Amino acid sequence: MTSNTQQSGDELSTLVNKLVAAVEPLKDKFEGSGRNSLNDLHQRAQKVSLLVGTDLGNLHEGQVEMMNAVMQGDQEMSDSTRSQMSAANFDSGKFRA
Repeated sequence: MTSNTQQSGDELSTLVNKLVAAVEPLKDKFEGSGRNSLNDLHQRAQKVSLLVGTDLGNLHEGQVEMMNAVMQGDQEMSDSTRSQMSAANFDSGKFRA
């Protein structure tokens, strides 16, 4: 899951950056409100690219931390079970005829 999130974030960020790059040559072909709209699109696309990178990076970090917590909890449970099993007196549970 963590590698998929990182890969998807990179792909999405790359696509948004391609959109920004595709708009660049068109800027000089428009004037007035058309140019303003193109500039607005350019600025929003840059913001989206930045937010996608930041937010998916944070999501990835959270996934890694969650995975570490689950692994640590699993290890602690295993250690506790082994400790309790070694301290248990299984001979007292045997029935003698």
